[in-house]
Amino acid sequence: MISVVNNFLDNDEFFKIQKLLSSKKFPYFLTQNSKVLVHPIIDKTEYSFFLEPLISKLSKKLKVKTIISSETYLIIKDKENFSLNIGKKDPYDISLNDDSLTSLLYMNSNNGYTQIFGKDKVDPIQNRLFTFSSNISYEETTPTNEPFKSVIKLIYSL
Repeated sequence: MISVVNNFLDNDEFFKIQKLLSSKKFPYFLTQNSKVLVHPIIDKTEYSFFLEPLISKLSKKLKVKTIISSETYLIIKDKENFSLNIGKKDPYDISLNDDSLTSLLYMNSNNGYTQIFGKDKVDPIQNRLFTFSSNISYEETTPTNEPFKSVIKLIYSL
């Protein structure tokens, strides 16, 4: 299953979230990749108090049964579209019994596309929701036309 939904959230709600995520007070943390900063929202049973209401609304709208993990991340601008290994799966780690889904909610428009291997690129347009099976490998690229690419990632089961 692969789907793309434009204008996923109503504008008031979307801009409220966008403002929070781009605030100077919102904490992002370094990762092993110097081009990626992350803020875990849900990791097992721990919640980020900043975004708990957001995840509740997203979950309800997506008809989520169980949230497996969630995070928001920034991919920092580069001189050219540089491919990152975010979402790349080891073929031995893929379970055919895994029915979980991954949704990416793009918080800003930029040219740092997302690509499922062997499929077309998906352009990150603000308030676009891109959903696909969690078993599918994908890659993210750095933007060149904006300072960063902002994404909320949710992995869940229905």
